Amino acid sequence: MKCPHCEKELRINEVVYLNLESYRGSVIAATNCCGKGVRVSDVVRVRVSPYTGDDTEDSWGIPIKR
Repeated sequence: MKCPHCEKELRINEVVYLNLESYRGSVIAATNCCGKGVRVSDVVRVRVSPYTGDDTEDSWGIPIKR
């Protein structure tokens, strides 16, 4: 990924990514490539597919219809 300021390879401290993994949301970080500020946000993607296993309840104890 390129830095939006200097167009070089974006370099930011790993702690930024670790924070987003733990707390979600967004943070402001100084880049290591040019020292300018960037807002880093996590993006969540989900995939939904049919469940065909043998469980009779979902993860919250709600019955699954057959």
